[in-house]
Amino acid sequence: MSFGSVDIVDKDLADMNSSILSKKFSEKDHLVICISRSHGSAGTDIGFALAEALHINYYDESVLNQILDRRDAKEFGADAAKVSDFKRYHGLSKKDASFFRQSALICELAKEEDMIVMGRAADVVLTGQHIPHISIFISAPFQVRTQHVMDVRNMDMKQAVRFLKKMDKQHKKYYEFYTGEKWGKPENYDLCINSANYGIKETIDVIKRLLNQQTQ
Repeated sequence: MSFGSVDIVDKDLADMNSSILSKKFSEKDHLVICISRSHGSAGTDIGFALAEALHINYYDESVLNQILDRRDAKEFGADAAKVSDFKRYHGLSKKDASFFRQSALICELAKEEDMIVMGRAADVVLTGQHIPHISIFISAPFQVRTQHVMDVRNMDMKQAVRFLKKMDKQHKKYYEFYTGEKWGKPENYDLCINSANYGIKETIDVIKRLLNQQTQ
C-alpha cells in the first residue's frame, strides 16, 4: 500500500467535509492549521505539501528550534547555549523549557501569519490562548504504516513494527503529558483522516474542501 494518488472511495463523505468546519475565523485572524499524525501515515509529507499548495509557512520542531537558536545567538552571543534556557525559564528541565519556548513561539507566529504547524501539541497550546485554528489528525492502519516505514527506512518488518510502536508511544506521551488531553482521540480534532484511503494528493484536496479552498 502506497501513499500515492488514488481515487476517492466515498465522494459523498469527502464532500461532506466542506460543511463540518465549526470554527469561524474573523477577518483579522490568520489561517492556522495544526496537524498531529501517527508515524508512518505520511502526515509530515501531507503537511508540507499542503503548506506549499496554500502558499503558507510550514513549521515543525526543527524549524521552530532554528528560529529560537537564531534569537538566542542574537541576544546572548557566544554564551547563548549556556544561559538561554536557565535565564528564560529559571532552571526548568531542558525538555520542559523547550516545550514552553516552542509554545510561546507558536502563539506569536499564529498571531502574525497564516501557517501550518506540525505536532508540538499546537492545537491545545493555541486553544489555551484562545487563538483560532483548525486541528487535524492524520493516521493510517498499522500494517500500512509498517509497510511505509519498511520502504522509506529500508527496515525489515520486525524493525519497522518496533520502530512504529516506539514513535507512537513517544508522540502519545509528549502530547498527553503537556496537554492532559488524549492523543488521537477523534473528538479533540476538527478532522481525522485515514491517509491510506486517500493518498497524499487526495488528502490535501479533502483538507482544502474543509477550508473552502478551490482544489487546484
